[in-house]
Amino acid sequence: MRNSTPFCEGFTETFSFFAWACSLSEIDWTGLGFEGAKLGYLLIQLGWFHNGHRTSDDCDALLAVLAAELPDGSGTGLKQLIDAVGSNGIEYGPNGARLNSRTS
Repeated sequence: MRNSTPFCEGFTETFSFFAWACSLSEIDWTGLGFEGAKLGYLLIQLGWFHNGHRTSDDCDALLAVLAAELPDGSGTGLKQLIDAVGSNGIEYGPNGARLNSRTS
């Protein structure tokens, strides 16, 4: 996702106001008990399979993974991702607008 950020922000200025998060690098999948962070590994370990490498199928599969309860009982992948974004010292509103930036 981080690779997509500059592309999207270059496409339209509107994207620069959104909070960005990467489900590959900002969720500790191995720490949550998964063998890897690639979509195929996550799906298999959740008991699912999909027709990969088509954008719409990959997006649907990722949304299902993020919505699934994690095996360790810590909530969903989406909760993990939101928590990771919130830990970067920047607060975001419900529409993705930056509320404030904390400095250490």
